[in-house]
Amino acid sequence: MSLKLVRIDSAEHPMFETAMKLYVESFPYSERREVASQKNIMGNSDYFFNLIYDGDTFVGIITFWESDEYIYVEHFAIEPQFRSCGYGSKTLKLIDDIATNNIILEIEPVTDSLTGRRKTFYERAGYTENPHNHIQPPYHKGESGVKLLIMTKPGIISKELYDKYYDYMKNTVMKDTF
Repeated sequence: MSLKLVRIDSAEHPMFETAMKLYVESFPYSERREVASQKNIMGNSDYFFNLIYDGDTFVGIITFWESDEYIYVEHFAIEPQFRSCGYGSKTLKLIDDIATNNIILEIEPVTDSLTGRRKTFYERAGYTENPHNHIQPPYHKGESGVKLLIMTKPGIISKELYDKYYDYMKNTVMKDTF
């Protein structure tokens, strides 16, 4: 398995439509951007829309925002036929290698076996649930935010860093969502 990330910075990239198909299929409407919003942020220097490849085979996507203090993983999805093949863990290892500080991501609260498995997956990868009460700002006009859990690596982040992250989320990540 020779896993690599390929950053795309334009909707003109030949794999953009394939990647967006996986994105739309993998995330509920309330937790994803409109296609126009996705296209608008592609050129932001903090934003990384990455295709995940095993050799020449497209296996998934991971999008993240990089600040001086952390990497915020916004979306992460593996193609259905490649799930449970180790690609998720290996992709997170690639992010570990990039990160110079903390890694922050959000997951749904555990309400069933699927959300429980997702949380366990991240815990096995070294992520810790944080005590910060978190409501993700809405991606769509007229919607309210979504209650999510904050998971971080290498450990729990301070309230001060969480507040900086949340301000960055509201003012940069979600700036052009609608």
